[in-house]
Amino acid sequence: MKISRINKRYILIALVISVIAGGVYKFNMDKKNKPMLLNNEKFSTYGDDINFMQKYTSIVELSDESGESSIAVAPELQGRVMTSTAFGKNGRSYGWINKDLFKSEEILEHINAFGGEERFWLGPEGGQYSIFFKEGSAFNLDNWYTPKLLDLEPFNIKSKSSNKVVFTKKASLVNFSNFKFDFDIQREVSVLSKEDILKEFNISSLGEAKAIAYKTTNILTNTGENWEKETGLLSIWMLGMFNPSPNTTIIVPYVSGSEAELGIPVNDTYFGKIPSERLVVKEDVIYFSGDGNFRSKIGLSPM
Repeated sequence: MKISRINKRYILIALVISVIAGGVYKFNMDKKNKPMLLNNEKFSTYGDDINFMQKYTSIVELSDESGESSIAVAPELQGRVMTSTAFGKNGRSYGWINKDLFKSEEILEHINAFGGEERFWLGPEGGQYSIFFKEGSAFNLDNWYTPKLLDLEPFNIKSKSSNKVVFTKKASLVNFSNFKFDFDIQREVSVLSKEDILKEFNISSLGEAKAIAYKTTNILTNTGENWEKETGLLSIWMLGMFNPSPNTTIIVPYVSGSEAELGIPVNDTYFGKIPSERLVVKEDVIYFSGDGNFRSKIGLSPM
């Protein structure tokens, strides 16, 4: 079985209600159009985080036509989206950034978790086809190493505009079974316009909400030997790290229908059953708490 291309597309949207309403995090606006948390909790602004990161790495900013809905992309960190905002430079910064690691300027041995709210990742991490373990090594954390490709290597900018950047990278990886993958990566990051958001959600208006939405399209193209199940394959993941808050809620749309045909809507028993107050399943949509106080995991059927 020859695999020539793997393509994964990912869309993320953050809606922020600027009036007092239930659901997502609540903001009031001051006279300078700066969002103020109702409980006066301190937070980093998007502008502050941009200024901080630019001391250590280059940043490409993308925005919609308003200039308020923006994202910060780091080419030297695999083109990852480090953070975003719906309120411009003075708005809250949504992505979690490991500022202590940046400030230390150290290079760690196993992984450098700089953070970022959407990043390119590859698997498998474990097992006989892992790309995180060398051939013959024992499967333990002492021998687990993130490939430099996913950790420290920059991606090249192929093209750039005000709302889109395209990255490329030629890469090679060897898995635990000593099979070498040669491939090209193309990663496109684009900010959606207001019209795009309305179309994606099949709605007529955002009402009082402000939003930042962006899409990444990630493609692997095999440039070497045939990829066979017997020697292992690669899988594309997207990883995200966000600032938690008591009211942060992850909204996961899904296709409703017969469980016999589609499977259960969500698997919530990876680390034990998730409490019902942290996971609410409705028709067509799942609400998942993002308060950062409970380690858990959910999965959806491919159907």
